[in-house]
Amino acid sequence: CFTSPLQAAWIANDGGGGGGGGLGMCCSPAEEFIIVGASYYLQSYSDFLLLLNESETGLIKGFNLNQALPIIESGLDKLLASKENYSMALAMIKKTVYDDAWLKALKTFDYKKLTEERHLYPQVMNQVATFLTKGNVAGLYQQITDNLEGMITNLQALKEKALAGIPPEMEALRTLHQQNSDFMTFGYYASLVFGSVKSL
Repeated sequence: CFTSPLQAAWIANDGGGGGGGGLGMCCSPAEEFIIVGASYYLQSYSDFLLLLNESETGLIKGFNLNQALPIIESGLDKLLASKENYSMALAMIKKTVYDDAWLKALKTFDYKKLTEERHLYPQVMNQVATFLTKGNVAGLYQQITDNLEGMITNLQALKEKALAGIPPEMEALRTLHQQNSDFMTFGYYASLVFGSVKSL
């Protein structure tokens, strides 16, 4: 079962490595929450791209708040649903007993080699490795959940301004764009590691 946020496999699915009947089993309860959370996130990101389009075309015809507000509300609802599912998964992950061999594989994995082979960003891979070289799977998913909370906070601020008749500021959109980019890159790199360890 190698699907996820971008694959609970695109965004940090463990790819089948865990033990103890937890995240490592295909479509275990925790993995299902991750996949559903990933799906909601991707739908929210799709809404955000629509919002960016409104901002872009608004440079020509003027920003249309009546069109933008439902997009913002939809994106926010999906982000909240994504976080709820990741939080449920995290609660299960914290109780999961992982296979010692799998944890050892994470701790001794050659993160630098993967980074070089795939021309990845070392800084982001180092963030992933900070958790996985310690076998701290829960910490990695806690980071993902915290990152979602940051996006929720900023999107809620956009919604409040839109309700007050204030169009999104360019800097606010840029911040959300960066948060989305960071979120997907971090999760994707984690999924690459999980998949690589599984194939060892």
